[in-house]
Amino acid sequence: MSERSKDGVFIDAAASRGNSELLWLCATAPAEAVNAALKSGANVNVTNRYGTTPLIVAARCGRTKLVRLLVHYGAKINPRNLFGWSAMLWACVAGRNEMVRLLLERGAEADTVGSEGETALMWACRGGHLETADLLVRFGADVHARDMHWGSPPIMWASRYGRSELIEFLLLNGADPNQRDFGGRTCLFWASQRGHLSAVKLLLARGVDPNARDQSGGRALHWALEAGQADVAQLLREQGSHD
Repeated sequence: MSERSKDGVFIDAAASRGNSELLWLCATAPAEAVNAALKSGANVNVTNRYGTTPLIVAARCGRTKLVRLLVHYGAKINPRNLFGWSAMLWACVAGRNEMVRLLLERGAEADTVGSEGETALMWACRGGHLETADLLVRFGADVHARDMHWGSPPIMWASRYGRSELIEFLLLNGADPNQRDFGGRTCLFWASQRGHLSAVKLLLARGVDPNARDQSGGRALHWALEAGQADVAQLLREQGSHD
């Protein structure tokens, strides 16, 4: 028996379970079959009981050609399902730049957010998708936005996942490397904990304070030591940090 996925995009063809045939087609069928269904009057903006639309399904499945087709038939660009997922978020998670550009040019919100306030730019930073991030910023994405869980801006997401190119890009576009999250931590804390040596070097070179303390009194050095990141800890000590 089929089950719902955690993002509400699972497709079941049985209408009695809250899905239309069109959503199923968008997940599995050739674009020609979807086109035929739409020509026959299928509702391009139909939703299942989780609020998922055909466009969200096509975006999650990486079907750029199908996304273009659905937009041509009048698909709404910005709807989010009950789990906070939109077509734009899925496109940015995977770094599908052609799809991202198409959605932005058709009116997608560059700062669309998920269920915990995570923006499309944050997802692009997590995945290391530099071109995607560039597209979003050129269409007005906010480099200072913060998610609701940690209070992390995009540069902190990039630091957490060791995306040095994204860190550099965000700095060039006005991001503050000393911005703090809800716990008082800077990007350096996260890069240090995860052992991202190149990111740590970059942040230090851009003036991030190696001795900044979080709300618990800890420093990035403490985070590196607790996580067993010896190389990072050595670098931080060389830059003047102390226990």
